[in-house]
Amino acid sequence: HPVDRLLNIIEGASWDKSGQELVYEVTVPETGNYKLALHYQNRKEDFAVFRTLRIDGEIPFQEVMAYPFPVTKGNQWQLEVLSAPNGEPFEFYLTEGTHKISICADYEPVAKSVRDIHLILNHINQFSLEIIKLTGKNVDKNRTWQLTRYIPETDQYLEAYEILIKNIISELAVYAPNQEASAALSFLQKSIYILEKLREFPDRLPIYLEDLFTGSGSVAQRLGDSIDMLSRQPLSLGSLVVYNQEEVAPPKAALAVRVSSGFQSFLSSFRSDKYSPKLDLDVVDVWVN
Repeated sequence: HPVDRLLNIIEGASWDKSGQELVYEVTVPETGNYKLALHYQNRKEDFAVFRTLRIDGEIPFQEVMAYPFPVTKGNQWQLEVLSAPNGEPFEFYLTEGTHKISICADYEPVAKSVRDIHLILNHINQFSLEIIKLTGKNVDKNRTWQLTRYIPETDQYLEAYEILIKNIISELAVYAPNQEASAALSFLQKSIYILEKLREFPDRLPIYLEDLFTGSGSVAQRLGDSIDMLSRQPLSLGSLVVYNQEEVAPPKAALAVRVSSGFQSFLSSFRSDKYSPKLDLDVVDVWVN
């Protein structure tokens, strides 16, 4: 609309938790095989999001379970035809009449990685508490600490965290356009860097415990941030397209339409009273900066 901003999409943040579901009711004119396409936007930082498709409450086949939707650049929208990895569009058999097509947020492909990060984080918490039992809450930074005399496994623990996080990055890289250099995996990459530094002097870990456990930007905090990032599945959705032609055109306005709309919007800025103050005794005016 050239004047009013209309709420005509499903905002990604409104259904980004696994299990949240959106249901479309569609009427099919005749029985046959149909293709499905979603006009969507994925602004998740350099990482795919996943949705599971159901038709009348049933998953038609395994390939549409946790189907990945790649990142869309900037504020652009993209039309994703549900297809096999080789690019061949899936066909869905629909009988004449009304059907319910549901799209459900699903983080199953990254669930194992999230569980592994939880396990590492729990162990770091327990290990750090063992250190605090030895050193006390306020650590004497002038003391020569020899932590490995009391907890001989210190270096093995730090090495295990590093190896496990590297494995998690490798598992997740397949869903990121930039692979292991993905911005979405930067928290995990920075955790590895910190662990490498801590392993240089394991005996002095009590002095640098905040880098592992309590501090801002610590390994524990970065792992927690990674869990939050991976668990959220935001996908903005403009429309669902059900069709049986060879191709479907992206729902994008033609240049002439966009120019005309922009011109009308410009003219309305002089004529529209949308932002003009009105005196109405039955209305509370709230002015917000």
